[in-house]
Amino acid sequence: MIEINNLTTFAVDEKFLKKIAQKVLRGEKKRNKNLSVALIGEGRIRELNKKYRKKSRVTDVLAFPEIEIGLPARITAQGEAGGGEIVICLREVKKNSQKYKKKNSFYGAVGQGKK
Repeated sequence: MIEINNLTTFAVDEKFLKKIAQKVLRGEKKRNKNLSVALIGEGRIRELNKKYRKKSRVTDVLAFPEIEIGLPARITAQGEAGGGEIVICLREVKKNSQKYKKKNSFYGAVGQGKK
C-alpha cells in the first residue's frame, strides 16, 4: 500500500506520485512493501534533517525505513516487512527544479505544481 500525505498548501497529483512510488518499488523488487510519502514544509524538514542527520538545513528528500523511525514493521500477505517513509519538501524540490532545469523528472513534475 502506498499512502500520500500532503501536509502543504501545494496542489499535487497524488495518482502521479503513487505511480512513481509503485515504479520505484517494482524496480527495487519490493512491490509488496508499504510506503508512506509525506509532503511537508521547510521548517519541518529542517527539524527532521537536524534530528536524524545532524544537519541544520533544509533538504529536498529524506527517506526512513519503518524500523528506523520507530514504527512497528507491518507484515504483508507474503510475509515481508513494510517499506518505510519518504519525506519530501515540495518548496525545496521546486527550487531544485529551477536550479537544475529538470523538466522530465520528478523535480520537473513536482516543480510545476501550484501553491
